[in-house]
Amino acid sequence: MDWWAFGLTLAITAILALGAKESTNANTIITITHVIIMIFIIIAGFVKADPANFKPFFPNEHPDNWKQIFNGACIAFFSFIGFDAVATAAEEVIDPVKSMPIGIMSAITVVSIIYILMCVVLSLMVPRELIDPKAAFAAAFEYVGLSWAKYIVALGAILGILTGILMGIYAPARILASCCREGMLPPVMSWVGPRQTPWVATWIIGICVAIIALFTDFAQLTDMVSIGTLVVFWFVAVALIWRRMHVPGAPKAPLRWANELLHVFAIIGFSIGFVLVWTLPIYNTVEDDDGVVSVGKWKNQQYKWLIAMAVLCAATPLSMFFFCKPAYVPAGYKVPLYPLIPCASVFVNTFLLGQLSIDSYKRFGWWTLAVSLLYAVYGVFAAQVKDDKRRSSNPNLADPSHDVCEKPSDSKADLADVPSKIELEMAATKV
Repeated sequence: MDWWAFGLTLAITAILALGAKESTNANTIITITHVIIMIFIIIAGFVKADPANFKPFFPNEHPDNWKQIFNGACIAFFSFIGFDAVATAAEEVIDPVKSMPIGIMSAITVVSIIYILMCVVLSLMVPRELIDPKAAFAAAFEYVGLSWAKYIVALGAILGILTGILMGIYAPARILASCCREGMLPPVMSWVGPRQTPWVATWIIGICVAIIALFTDFAQLTDMVSIGTLVVFWFVAVALIWRRMHVPGAPKAPLRWANELLHVFAIIGFSIGFVLVWTLPIYNTVEDDDGVVSVGKWKNQQYKWLIAMAVLCAATPLSMFFFCKPAYVPAGYKVPLYPLIPCASVFVNTFLLGQLSIDSYKRFGWWTLAVSLLYAVYGVFAAQVKDDKRRSSNPNLADPSHDVCEKPSDSKADLADVPSKIELEMAATKV
């Protein structure tokens, strides 16, 4: 049992419960220190770099090296799950329409560059076969003769753990509070404390995380977090495509509806097809427990099917661009290069989901079944009752569950005047 993890999680939960300003200040100080340490590691690493360690750049001792590289991308994805947490802070931002896209994209860009440089530095400092998977950078500085630097590396690792736990509790607490305000969960969990923070939801999430950290193996947790986040990102990408195709309240032509469904299922189906060809043993080189390598039955045909599926995946957004014109375009920030970006997101998330273990899907399946049952027996009815009360208290208030439009329109000027969900809820509150 990991009592250190248990105690640290509860301590950070207490900091978060104090208030958004206090926790944000603490997170800012930790993050700035963390970034300074990483910059030090990058600079010191390049000073001790040996270009010979990059040769060969792509080792060929294993027949499925490309497969291993992309499998590693699924594990590395765990490092990028914090960016969605930025979106959950929208209610506590002065100008979220302007600030949220800048914050998310800036963070992704800066952190991606730092991650790439850290990876390059590590690979240049130490021969690939000597990299220590348990303490990579500490062992690397020991290898190049900078033993004192390993203590700085250790400090950076600790700070990374702190910020990871902080954001790992901060974001779910806000999501939980939002679900409670919508009626999908008991409203007591949405209570706001004197510092204007969802303190009940924060403590519930914090205590649950602390108990899980106390008893659960870290590798299982990383797989669970990765599969949950990838599924969410997958749904967001699909929902974005569907949202651009429809204006709520507009008449739905059967032919247009069928055409849109065809394109949505096409990008999903071709992405799954690519993953199946990539992962099925019958196409791949397989190594058994005794180290014996055998070639799959259709190994020499694999590349043909991969190319075919990749071409079909690339052709789908192109067809969507010509034959599925957007019916809705937001007035503020909008995802660029539509529909290429959401289609690419569907493909990448589907591909990474295909690299996870069977046990990960079993755990995720049971968890999904449990929360789905909770929603089916409680959430859907409680949310409907809450919406009915809103409309009965103000008959002129439209359905707050989505943006509304009295008449269908493709005009950006008209759509810009459509009240958002937040505006509708603010109006209801004032009434």
